[in-house]
Amino acid sequence: MEKYSVSKLLGSTAGYVGYEEGGMLTNQLLRKPYSVILFDEVEKAAPEVLNILLQMLDDGRITAANGTLVDCSNCIVIMTSNLGAQFINLSEEGKVAPEVKEQVMGVVRSHFRPEFLNRISATVVFNRLSRAAISKICKLRLKEIEHRFETNGKSIKLNVDESAVYYLSQNGYSPDLGARPLNRLIQSTILNHLAVMILNGQVKDKEEVVITTDSNGIIVVPNHEVDDSMDLDVDGWTDDADEDHDKIVKLKLKEIEQRFETNGTSIKLSVDESAVHYLYQNGYSPDLGARPLNRLIQNTIWNPLVAMILNGQVKDEEEVVITTYDNGIAIFPNHEVDDSVVCDDADDSDDDLYFEI
Repeated sequence: MEKYSVSKLLGSTAGYVGYEEGGMLTNQLLRKPYSVILFDEVEKAAPEVLNILLQMLDDGRITAANGTLVDCSNCIVIMTSNLGAQFINLSEEGKVAPEVKEQVMGVVRSHFRPEFLNRISATVVFNRLSRAAISKICKLRLKEIEHRFETNGKSIKLNVDESAVYYLSQNGYSPDLGARPLNRLIQSTILNHLAVMILNGQVKDKEEVVITTDSNGIIVVPNHEVDDSMDLDVDGWTDDADEDHDKIVKLKLKEIEQRFETNGTSIKLSVDESAVHYLYQNGYSPDLGARPLNRLIQNTIWNPLVAMILNGQVKDEEEVVITTYDNGIAIFPNHEVDDSVVCDDADDSDDDLYFEI
């Protein structure tokens, strides 16, 4: 919480916008005096926010910006912190040793003022997450998926075997990050595939889906064959999948046809896989991404193709074959050069049957 967060909690002072509206904390406590208040990662709070907690923990009340006295005596205040977590991460799995607790509390005492710590009734140092706890969290997350289906009007049950739970528990837990990576793993290995299977008709409403493992990882077993009317490509569809560069190349080539159509010309490009591969290999850079691809297509296809059109070698409503030749792009003309209209960029030799770059 930043310094200005005080006005959010207690309300704006007189003369400022929102003065009559009150603060988020004070308004909620006035409505629900019997509450549990959670301050997550309280070590990040500004000193001004901690001053509010001092009054709340000591007097059992706080004063709103508009002067209203708010009773907090019936509230339970819980504060969490990551201070000293580095010592817990270095400890062995299970209960935290007394010396580790003392190291953690030493960091806490060095961060917070004594008068603040003296107003806290109890301080609990949590143990490291055990494998059993991770498994329980995993099952809880999988149960949430079923609830999400119910929220969207579907009743789909997940039959997750122990091997899948073990895989998720082993690969979704990090000593440094805790169980946070588990959500991403469930998203990439289960949710993404399950969503596509539903769209493909492989999983339908009021059915049970079996989730297990093989040598490669998690498997979501479909209940039906793919519905051809709703065929979506699920292979490799994960959050970490690389860009399909071939599709990018083909999309750019499709844009050339659209540019011709915009200018009233209907010319189709028949581009073989060797040309697509060449463009991808030479038009992609790890540093620049696919940006050089536009320039490569401009130089190797668009410019020569325009010259061929001007020379009469390619005409309206025709198809142009684009392939590779001698480690470069080759565009095959459909006609001899029209001598009445010759473009300097075109090669008018009768021996050449292609325009090579």
